[in-house]
Amino acid sequence: MSAPQVVLEGVTRRFGDRTAVAPLSMTVDAGDRIGIVGESGSGKSTLARMIAGLDRPSGGTITIDGRTQTAWMSTTAGRRDLRRRIQLVAQDTTSTFDPRRTVRDALRTPARLLGGHSGARADAVAEEAVADMGLPPAMLDRHPHELSGGQRQRMAIARAMVVRPGLLVCDEAVSALDVSVQGAVLNRIVRYCREHGAGLLFVSHGLPATAFATDDLLVMLHGHVVEHGRTGAVLSSPVHDHTAALVAAHA
Repeated sequence: MSAPQVVLEGVTRRFGDRTAVAPLSMTVDAGDRIGIVGESGSGKSTLARMIAGLDRPSGGTITIDGRTQTAWMSTTAGRRDLRRRIQLVAQDTTSTFDPRRTVRDALRTPARLLGGHSGARADAVAEEAVADMGLPPAMLDRHPHELSGGQRQRMAIARAMVVRPGLLVCDEAVSALDVSVQGAVLNRIVRYCREHGAGLLFVSHGLPATAFATDDLLVMLHGHVVEHGRTGAVLSSPVHDHTAALVAAHA
């Protein structure tokens, strides 16, 4: 799937009287790798969910490849096509896997239905995806509850990649991983984006991982983007006090 262009114009999200995301405009072009950082409650996960189509904006417009997200979501075929274009990997993966199905089923089904692979090829894609995540083939025949949190996280990343999305949205997708495997998984994510010309939205509170995976950075605070620019420049010479505090906390 070719990488979509995603355009946000004045997008907001409110929950009652609380503004989770203040009016925000941005464009994600093919191949862009953008980090979104901020403290808990800053609005970064809400922004990621809106871009992925899992949460509806309270105001403003999200356009994907020239068509509004509302139009994509208005039909079953449109929603399926949007899932092919954009895949979200969330931090909490427990509820995203069917406990009755094996990992093999969880990977080959989206590979077949959304990735366009035949039955035999879908099986091979599932096996390759598990190997790419540094996990043994035996994992394929286990159920989600038999995996550790970190293993489920890697399976969730693999599941997103078998669809071959043009935009991968990672919301704290490596936070549950041991440091010993985090680097390898980050390498795989970046390699996927480069090989397929895919975009990446990388939501995290971890600055080292964000610095490795992204080229551009947004810093959010109380729903507002308070600083943005090239990742290296923002982290090495922060302008906003909040950015400086985040950098100092990771020093």
